[in-house]
Amino acid sequence: MTLVQPIILNDRLVAIVAGGRAIIHRTVNPVDADTVKAMCLFAIDVQRGALPGPYNEARALAYARQAGAARAATATVPSGTSL
Repeated sequence: MTLVQPIILNDRLVAIVAGGRAIIHRTVNPVDADTVKAMCLFAIDVQRGALPGPYNEARALAYARQAGAARAATATVPSGTSL
């Protein structure tokens, strides 16, 4: 049986995750899109056992913030520079 994980952001259902796939609602605004995608990836990783569960919105948002911070940090490194 496949677990279906609803993804909620700002009290709205924005996506569902099941069977290693995410379906994101077409009305997700571009400002929230990266956050929703990261929340979906978190849910997928919890479902497949790569991250400890349980899934909840607070943990998914923390994961999304960390992912956003990592993206921002790599965006500030000039091309061709190694860390």
